[in-house]
Amino acid sequence: AAGVTVLRNLICRSAIHIKKEVLQHLPLSACLQLLDDVPCVAGQTLALLRNLFASHMEALVDVGAADLETVLHKTTQQAHRAAQGGDPLSEDQVQTVEHCVWLLSHAALAESSVATVMQEPLARFVMQSLQARQPSIQLAATWTVLNLIWPTAASEGGQGPRSQRIARLRALVDVGAADLE
Repeated sequence: AAGVTVLRNLICRSAIHIKKEVLQHLPLSACLQLLDDVPCVAGQTLALLRNLFASHMEALVDVGAADLETVLHKTTQQAHRAAQGGDPLSEDQVQTVEHCVWLLSHAALAESSVATVMQEPLARFVMQSLQARQPSIQLAATWTVLNLIWPTAASEGGQGPRSQRIARLRALVDVGAADLE
């Protein structure tokens, strides 16, 4: 866990070329294996992924594109399990969920990975995270939604993919509200 923690801290504010090099030497497939390790290592790996993709997401997606969707689904599954861990959530559970939602937020910045984040289990998880009791999780979920619906050159005027994403997220909120009634 100490090695992952050191790498997580070093990568936080690193330049894009360093992040690309890290992804070449520690591919996302290796991170998937670390996510299966003991909770301490898995948590630090989530934090590492969050820091790795915190900026320059579009450029980094190309380096690890083959495994990014798998990583996003796996981290969301872990965060979902953590969120089911009791009430109130432990600090470790909150951090697991928070790191996952921030990772989804960063992925939503890259046009090439928006479709992945909009998939059923991931988008639903984001919308459920808006309802979390912990402000840090709500904040991460809010930024994820903003990143998903932020206008791009391809979606100016409210047409196309942006309006479809807004409608999809609205439908998930409506379904979630019906589940609560």
